[in-house]
Amino acid sequence: MTEANTQSIQARRQVETEAGGWKAAQRSPLFWLGLAASLLVAEYLAGPRVQLTALYIVPVALAAWYGESRWGVALAIAMPLIAAVFFLTALSEHSGPTWGAVAVNALSQMAAFALLATIAARLAGQHKQVAVDLREAEAGHQQLKRQLHILERRGKSAPAPQRLKLLNRAAELCAVAGQRAGAAVYYGRAIDTLLASRDYDRAAMLCRKLIRVFPEVVRAHATLAVIAIGKNLTSDAERHLEDYVGAAIWAERESLTRARLRAIAEAADDEQLRSTIAHHLWQLGDQTGSKKVLYPELVGAMADDSAPPLDPEERWDRLITVARMGPDELKRLA
Repeated sequence: MTEANTQSIQARRQVETEAGGWKAAQRSPLFWLGLAASLLVAEYLAGPRVQLTALYIVPVALAAWYGESRWGVALAIAMPLIAAVFFLTALSEHSGPTWGAVAVNALSQMAAFALLATIAARLAGQHKQVAVDLREAEAGHQQLKRQLHILERRGKSAPAPQRLKLLNRAAELCAVAGQRAGAAVYYGRAIDTLLASRDYDRAAMLCRKLIRVFPEVVRAHATLAVIAIGKNLTSDAERHLEDYVGAAIWAERESLTRARLRAIAEAADDEQLRSTIAHHLWQLGDQTGSKKVLYPELVGAMADDSAPPLDPEERWDRLITVARMGPDELKRLA
């Protein structure tokens, strides 16, 4: 038996047994039968002049709701039939409708109450299923929290390769549970781990996977752009920057994106690439930042023209720092 099946069975049992007291009494067949018998006896004692047919709805509906459809249908047939027999026995003493009229009336009541029982049973089934689904979802959520807590605890002291596996496992668990935001966060942390380990190719591969599975992500595009810049792949970097800006606009994260683009520009020495970054900053409403990137000597930025260019190692360090910046760091730069 799978873990999911076990959770489903436990959820159903909890839904079926959690009620007590008055609700528990309503679930008992003895309660429905006793209520039906009480109504029939009261109707018999009152005589043919008093009919309690409308009250049959109560035991029929309770039987169909808390029991099964067959219980409700059985009472829907039995109660009008017994009432008709009582009524017919009184015809010899009182004048009233013919036997045929009594039979037609009883059959119409049976049909109406049977339909009511069927509808009530169907609604009850849907109600129970919703309750079971909610219980299963809650049980699954609690189990996911426990699993993630274990993975987090193991990952704190684990070396980078093992921590990467744990983060990927946590992301997969979140994805299976339908928690897209949580999965994206764990995949992002896995990418940061790869960047810190200088494993740029695997980091780029995981970014592409993340974008494919969760098209709404934003930072993965920036990471791909940064990796392309570090490898001097200008055309790839421009394409990823365009995707990054488009995703940021769609997600309404223009402010954070402006800050990251300015930081990327500080580590980019290719004029074509800087022109592209300046264009995107202008597109995002940062005209001042765009001018600083495109004409640093005119605005006062980078006034020290004699400053030596970054060596490849320093350039990678700065680019990776920019790629790993979170919202809080970007807000300080905004």
